[in-house]
Amino acid sequence: PFKQIDLELKHIEKMSRNIDNQITESFIDLYSKKPEGKNLIFLEIVKDYITNILNFEKEQLNNDNAHIKILSLEERLSSEITVNNKTVKINGIIDRIDLFNGKLRVIDYKSGLVNPSILDIKNLHKIKLDYRYSNLLQLLIYKLLVSNNYKNLDIGQIGIYSVKKSTSPFISIKNHDQTSIKEVEKLLIEIIMDIIETNEFINTENPA
Repeated sequence: PFKQIDLELKHIEKMSRNIDNQITESFIDLYSKKPEGKNLIFLEIVKDYITNILNFEKEQLNNDNAHIKILSLEERLSSEITVNNKTVKINGIIDRIDLFNGKLRVIDYKSGLVNPSILDIKNLHKIKLDYRYSNLLQLLIYKLLVSNNYKNLDIGQIGIYSVKKSTSPFISIKNHDQTSIKEVEKLLIEIIMDIIETNEFINTENPA
């Protein structure tokens, strides 16, 4: 209900008042039963995470005088690149795209902690070699998808809401504008070519 409107403090406060009901409803939708026992403790932790995010939204509106308009939530976007004269479709479901002070802000929510040093464009060359930079790769793919689907708007920030982070939970890619869409496409082509040409499975120790 809060998409396509300019967010105000009253909207965030309304969300805050609805947390308990929303969490319980979501739990019942998932498990077809009311929460009880240790699940009640789990839901209190979830409530803390959500409250943390909403408090940060309040700070942006109140202290930073930010203008925020949510454009989409969990939007499925597609784009195409050419690999060896063949068309490859790139798909992604982006948690949130909003307008932040007039520019696009692309957000992915993560339940775990994220190391801010990972999200630096200077680590671009490490993406193919180290799975720890998979979050950076994911966000750059989102940059490609959003750029090709929201062509009339500039991307201001791309980042992650790390819900466990108690202060300033939004971590953006540092200097993302130093990497063009063409460079992102080139990186993806190289990764796809590596996948095609690899004869042996190499264990990267990636737990995903």
